Amino acid sequence: MGSLRLIIGLILALAISSFGVINMKPVTVAYYQGSVNLPLFYVLLAVFVCGFMVAWLGGVLDRLKFRGQIGKLKREVKTLESNLDEVREQSGKLLTMGNTQDDESVAARDEPTSKTDPKSQISLSPRESKAE
Repeated sequence: MGSLRLIIGLILALAISSFGVINMKPVTVAYYQGSVNLPLFYVLLAVFVCGFMVAWLGGVLDRLKFRGQIGKLKREVKTLESNLDEVREQSGKLLTMGNTQDDESVAARDEPTSKTDPKSQISLSPRESKAE
């Protein structure tokens, strides 16, 4: 990939330098306070460099804006992660509390019922329920 860039760069440099050699006739550049005679190639090169600088400055401003947005989003992610950790902690406490209550109800359910209270005994057979 590096050699391909080098070849393309050399071709572009050759094209630009040949363009510059061909267009060395002086032109008059008039501005508000006078005029200057410069070779056409230098004028075109100056216009190209000015355009490049304007585009580069616009890119820098966009990058700064995007970096600010990235910082804001990173802070938001940290806040949401800390909230998620708190919710996980609370849900873990609720689950352990729920497990202890479930354990108590399982223990109460597994205790043998007294024989004196016939209503506390549950019949699973449909025949027994018809007999009563």
